[in-house]
Amino acid sequence: MALAIAADWNTDRIIEEINVRRVACIQALLQTSELENYLQEKFDVFALSGVRREFLKRDLMTLTNDPLDLGHYATAIRQAKEAGCAPDQTITQQLIAREIENVIRKYIS
Repeated sequence: MALAIAADWNTDRIIEEINVRRVACIQALLQTSELENYLQEKFDVFALSGVRREFLKRDLMTLTNDPLDLGHYATAIRQAKEAGCAPDQTITQQLIAREIENVIRKYIS
């Protein structure tokens, strides 16, 4: 039975699961109010010009269409593959946050 469960979580399925979580996080930030709250909570940014905000949203949207950076997510992929289960939510969320942060930093520095 354990082999059947482990076989269900192959590398492609793990990558897809991470990508689904990533896209959901980013899409939530595409709502202006969510983005503003996120910028305030994580970066202490209380104002961003409308132009910068729209460019940031454009780059975040582009990120949703980009394939996963497998090097960036290697830890989560490897752990899930070894355990034969879904990727760890905490680790995945941290990696997603770092990827989003890299995009945001271009617009707030």
